[in-house]
Amino acid sequence: MATRATGIAVGTALSDTVTITDVGSAIGDLLSFFIFVGGNQTRTLSAVPSGMTQIATGFVQGSTNGASDSWFAYYAGTTRAGSYTFTVSGGPTSTPIVAMVASSGRITSNPTNFTVTSDTLGHNGGNSPVTVTLSGVTALAGDDLLFVPVMNNTAAWSFTAPSGFVNQQTATANPSNSDKGAMNLQTKDNISSGAAGPTGSITTTATGANSDF
Repeated sequence: MATRATGIAVGTALSDTVTITDVGSAIGDLLSFFIFVGGNQTRTLSAVPSGMTQIATGFVQGSTNGASDSWFAYYAGTTRAGSYTFTVSGGPTSTPIVAMVASSGRITSNPTNFTVTSDTLGHNGGNSPVTVTLSGVTALAGDDLLFVPVMNNTAAWSFTAPSGFVNQQTATANPSNSDKGAMNLQTKDNISSGAAGPTGSITTTATGANSDF
């Protein structure tokens, strides 16, 4: 019951496609994929790997400026392959980022609760550092937590993991258009009762250029 391996990949600039090589999963692992595109357009996934189930998609806006918007999707499954390709459609051509997590010993039929938050402080163009808290996390003893903070509108960010989390990896997309962004992956395995609560929260901080969380 733990995170076996993680990885993050950035698509070819302005190709709408991103491919990630399998991170070292094993038979029976739960595979989780988080796809992120910065910019100011909603997107859809026009192609996903076989055997993946969509858990959630969303379009969040950190401030009133359209450039602060972010689109994301979360897919999960158990079908292993050498690599996994996602294709995004809608809006201008984009440079997607994908994170993959292989988790061992996890229930795969109903793998996750998915909670999303965005910067409500209007940090578009705001000063670094930026801190955001994810509230309303529903977790039970023995769960694994996957925390995926993303920054929009610029690629130059670093992330500080919350207490008890492992700061796994960060990747940035810096295409020539406005769809820049950064994705970070943080994990906490096999939590104890109350570690994230039904009413708990997770806080992380990003430093770097000025943009939105």
